[in-house]
Amino acid sequence: MKNFAKNILVTILGWQLKRLLKKAEIKVVAVAGSVGKTTTKHVIAQYLKSSTRVHYQTGNYNVPLTVPLVFFDEELPSLYNPIAWAKLLQRNEAKIKDFYPYDIVIVELGIDKVGEMDQFAKYLNPDVGVLTAITPEHMEFFKDLDEVAAEELKIKDFCKQLIVGIDDIPESYCPHVAGSITYGLGDQTEYRMLSKEENITIKTPHQTIQSTTRFVGRHVQKSLAAAVAVSDVLNIKVKDMTGQLSGIEPMPGRMQLLPGRHGAQIIDDTYNNVSQVPLMAALDVLYSWPATNRIAVLGNMNELGHFSKGAHEQVGAYCNPKKLDLVITIGPDSNQYLAKAAEKAGCKVMRFDSPYKIGEYLKPMLQKGTTILIKGSQNRVYLEEAVKPLLANLSDRSKLVRQSPAWINKKEKQFKAAS
Repeated sequence: MKNFAKNILVTILGWQLKRLLKKAEIKVVAVAGSVGKTTTKHVIAQYLKSSTRVHYQTGNYNVPLTVPLVFFDEELPSLYNPIAWAKLLQRNEAKIKDFYPYDIVIVELGIDKVGEMDQFAKYLNPDVGVLTAITPEHMEFFKDLDEVAAEELKIKDFCKQLIVGIDDIPESYCPHVAGSITYGLGDQTEYRMLSKEENITIKTPHQTIQSTTRFVGRHVQKSLAAAVAVSDVLNIKVKDMTGQLSGIEPMPGRMQLLPGRHGAQIIDDTYNNVSQVPLMAALDVLYSWPATNRIAVLGNMNELGHFSKGAHEQVGAYCNPKKLDLVITIGPDSNQYLAKAAEKAGCKVMRFDSPYKIGEYLKPMLQKGTTILIKGSQNRVYLEEAVKPLLANLSDRSKLVRQSPAWINKKEKQFKAAS
């Protein structure tokens, strides 16, 4: 019954959205890919906002039911509240007839099973599609990476111009994106990101842009190149490109550098941990960081299904004892597979069942020259709670993810038995 109601609502919302797009002159940018969608969406919006009227949703409205809500600037009601839905649909009708206040809408398209991209195609024909990566994701619902790739690659069939993060597309799938605009770190990309710490250079077919960035890690910084590519495709002349790039703030829990107590540094990447690719990229950042002590806190990679054991073992084997003074794990597969592989690689490893315990354990280790990477996820992990007691400034708690009263209550209940 729930799925039936959801399908009916998707059909109605899609019908309303198509009417809105037909009436209003809206440019649509759709960001797809296994990882990096929300950050890329955020960066594109922040880069363009000084030069045009941009709308996007800061959260993760990225499924067929919620993407239309972004265009109408509406919150998702409960499926069990028909009155709220009736009022929402009525408001949408009024907005279709009214003046639309935005020139560009940026959305992200998330998939967790075969066929979901087809649902987006029923009501979207984006002017620009951005494909960030193809890596294992939601593998409890996909049989293999080929099936993931086939689903993600469908975006090329219903967008007018595809921009591809070519570094993170396995070579076997590259022929499927031939003719697309590319961005990344390689010298063959059309929008190439070069960086040394906070100094960045973006080489495009038309110009070279030099700036600084507040983003940590080249795997995150290259989203800036994607934003420049989008502006070129849409023919938007961004005012003060250097200033716009340098002013973009990282999103909470996404490779955010925070000052720790006693001069330590915290790299907060606690928002999500969906596959080994971004996790190993985060480790590379830590390995290159100028520090006398490096600690990696690595939470479970959820939703990997039958890929989970191998993925955790791969990350554990990637842990370098010459670069890491300590590896801390939390979550069932991280504690079992990642930890064991890291120990086999020669690392010192500590296993925990609570993020609160991790924070208390790390507090005495904080000193100048210590850098801690904390890479987490949601269920059974919530490593933002390990970050909290390590912060030098109490005000920085507002920069952490999942800090609403509802989230705090949920986390405290989940880890009560482990406390």
